[in-house]
Amino acid sequence: MAEDWVTATAKKVEGRIAEEAERIATRQKRFDEGVEKFRKTVLDLVGQINAKITTEPNRIQTVVLHNGFILTAAYKRLVTEEVLGAIEGIPASVGKVVLHWEDRKAATPAERGEVFITQAGTQTAFYQYVGKDLKQFLDPEFKKTIEYFAS
Repeated sequence: MAEDWVTATAKKVEGRIAEEAERIATRQKRFDEGVEKFRKTVLDLVGQINAKITTEPNRIQTVVLHNGFILTAAYKRLVTEEVLGAIEGIPASVGKVVLHWEDRKAATPAERGEVFITQAGTQTAFYQYVGKDLKQFLDPEFKKTIEYFAS
């Protein structure tokens, strides 16, 4: 009887661990897909802008890291940091991209923003807080992120 209980409990534990491992793998996959989409969108915009700039030193410089990227132009810099994990209050979130804008000529400290990666089914979307409201981060917001270097 005790042996049956041990066997049954072991199977339940094994099943729960397998479920959790699958859930983690799914979240990681969705996060990776979201990060890839975010990076591609930003880097494609940078590429389009750089294609219109004839001299290399005047272009937006790009460094891609394993957990983000760095964009620099003159005295301005945008550094991103990609963070895996569900975010409280963000439905279907799988992670976020933290944005750090730095203007080395400004007297104010670097600005910080967050873009949340969500995925429901096969749909990946990005959101950010505007004031207290959660708004979708769409093409105009991606463009504003890059226009920072022109301001």
